[in-house]
Amino acid sequence: MKIKRAVIPGSYDPITNGHLDLIKRATEFFDEVTVLICINSSKRGFVDAEVRKILAEDAVKDLENVKVDCCGGLFADYCQENGINVVVKGVRNSSDYSYETELKAYNDRIFADKYGKAPETFFMQADDAYIHASSTFVREMLKYNEDVEKYVPNADLLLKHINRP
Repeated sequence: MKIKRAVIPGSYDPITNGHLDLIKRATEFFDEVTVLICINSSKRGFVDAEVRKILAEDAVKDLENVKVDCCGGLFADYCQENGINVVVKGVRNSSDYSYETELKAYNDRIFADKYGKAPETFFMQADDAYIHASSTFVREMLKYNEDVEKYVPNADLLLKHINRP
């Protein structure tokens, strides 16, 4: 039987409870799940990629078939090099779906040009409990020193990494 290796790419800036819910749900369908922190060199993150990786690893530490990795290059190359055959994307609303289908078309073209066939993409609807808990929302709350404990899996660790002396 073929091993199903799924990747859940994103910026995870920072990882939220919505991300964690998606990751947990994906583990029910796939043998291996990689949380892939995609690094966009033209954007400065709220927290750097190393901290995002620490936060994500802490959030998934109890999930046996999940690993966390970072990618600063082409997503297609990462998938090819790591034997990824499924891409999982969470969608909260029609705007997310529209954006993700455009991104899928872009990536599928790169896969086709370089490797022949793209991995399958699975869109998973966000649980209603997490529809409003985006990384952008969390960053905005933190900007105003608001409590984010109910939106992120490891608020204390996040605060430790963003508080500056």
